[in-house]
Amino acid sequence: MGRNCSSGSRRFRVLGDWAMGKKSIEMVAGIKNGQLKEYKALHAESNKGARNLLREIRSRKLPKKIKRVGKVIGIKEDRLEEYKSLHAGTNPGVRDLLSEVNIQKFSIYVTQFPDVKYYLFSYYEYTGEDYQADMAKLDAEPRIKKWLEMCDAMQISLRKESGWKVMDPVYYND
Repeated sequence: MGRNCSSGSRRFRVLGDWAMGKKSIEMVAGIKNGQLKEYKALHAESNKGARNLLREIRSRKLPKKIKRVGKVIGIKEDRLEEYKSLHAGTNPGVRDLLSEVNIQKFSIYVTQFPDVKYYLFSYYEYTGEDYQADMAKLDAEPRIKKWLEMCDAMQISLRKESGWKVMDPVYYND
């Protein structure tokens, strides 16, 4: 009962329309992003064949891919502790605004390089649909303007214009 199937170096057994094991189902059906539970529920409830269910699930709009952003900027050594306390304080500052424009997992790191200068590295994930529009909305916020005024006075730009320099991604392990 059933048939043997393979995908690359992986082998699995398919019983009727159902493959055994989550990875196998994902490989057979092309199901991604946690849709396995939905597939099982629809399969159990429906009289439709598995192929029709797969077409239905695949046709649904999946969330856009996450945009990962890394940036770097210098920090004035004599302002480093002030910068740290500003970001560590109980004042939420602009944290709520970041989530309103689909910025998540925002973090900032500091390090000192052999040139004896200090640098800040930031990372965040953007999960929205329109990055430029969300950034324009963020830039228009009076609280952001005030926050950036305070922070900019502590930072040293690495390029001719002011602000953080965007870094090119090299690797990410999901």
